[in-house]
Amino acid sequence: SPNLDHSVVNVYSPVPHGLAAGDQVYIADNAGTSLPITGKYPVATVVDPYRFTVNASGTGNSTLAISSVTIFPLIAPTLDRTGTLDFYNSTWQLNRTDGESTTASLSQSPMESQTVFNFYDPDYAYPGSLALNGITTPEFQLTSDTNTMLLTNFLEQGILQSGLSDGRTSFRSGGGAIVMDMSSLMTAANTSNANLGPNIIDKLNKELMGGTMSQGMRDAINAYVANTANFPYTTPTNTQMRDRLRAIVHLIVTSTEFAIQR
Repeated sequence: SPNLDHSVVNVYSPVPHGLAAGDQVYIADNAGTSLPITGKYPVATVVDPYRFTVNASGTGNSTLAISSVTIFPLIAPTLDRTGTLDFYNSTWQLNRTDGESTTASLSQSPMESQTVFNFYDPDYAYPGSLALNGITTPEFQLTSDTNTMLLTNFLEQGILQSGLSDGRTSFRSGGGAIVMDMSSLMTAANTSNANLGPNIIDKLNKELMGGTMSQGMRDAINAYVANTANFPYTTPTNTQMRDRLRAIVHLIVTSTEFAIQR
């Protein structure tokens, strides 16, 4: 609600205006009557957070009250944060995760269970090495060869199928959907044969498994990834470092030790 008195326009704002003396504003007449005040002006003075003045010399010497105008501050907004920001467009492509069809991935969608309780035989042990070692796995009563492979493929698609070489992985390579960013771990020091175990495997053991990885599993992953017949390692290139890092993550999240809570 500016008040025009000779050449000084006093502007009252219902919200803090955030302006300083010298900032440019554009005043538009909402009434559409082409008042002489319409135009661009520098802020002359700041009275308080809700009031400021502009010098409107040349618009006439009469006193005029205007009830409604629009003020456009012609200044860039104040930025309170500094630093480097990487921004990537992304989408999320999971397709179907439930049902019995061949396109289902997890046999049940997250949050779709009709109850928070699942009743299993607490003494159930999945046949094979788990049962032979006395490990009970109640939740494995719903496990079959088919849904085990569907789940394994689902995880593999989220880790290995991106064509990006900078450490970002794209789920099922669909639309650039970013699932995780491992670029900070992609260094020659981390992915060399000498440092795979102490630098990367031990770190991911703590972050993904709470430090419960057995020595046998650690040694098996280290031997497989360090084998240059499986993963060539020369200069190394970004692709070579990426492939080694992805392989370690993939082997961990598809392992029996990772699947069973302890």
